[in-house]
Amino acid sequence: MTLVLGTKNQGKLEFALAQFELNESSVHDGKEMSLKNFSDIRAINHLEALIRRICTEKQDPLLHIEKIVEFNKDVILICEDLGCVITPYDELEKQVVNKTVAICSRMARQADSVWRVYQGKGDKIK
Repeated sequence: MTLVLGTKNQGKLEFALAQFELNESSVHDGKEMSLKNFSDIRAINHLEALIRRICTEKQDPLLHIEKIVEFNKDVILICEDLGCVITPYDELEKQVVNKTVAICSRMARQADSVWRVYQGKGDKIK
């Protein structure tokens, strides 16, 4: 598994497409992908949006992400880095930020490689 992190609008998807020789059709969008089918997932963009959707449905996002990784050992997870954002007042948004940071930390420990993208340039940090 590979984790690609970066703040908003830094070119994470474009970096992943080039670095890992992906095409856009092989990248699932966390904003709209199915929450039921976990097989044949090559990459997920907007992991934070997927986590938000799962939290909205009052489910545990960690269980979903772990299943995705279990079924797709080489999956590439692309996520906005929320570790340095101002803690929101809204309870759902606070939960999303906290869960996203916790899940990314856990995935980073398990990942074969972790990349941080800034202004379109990726630096391998693990």
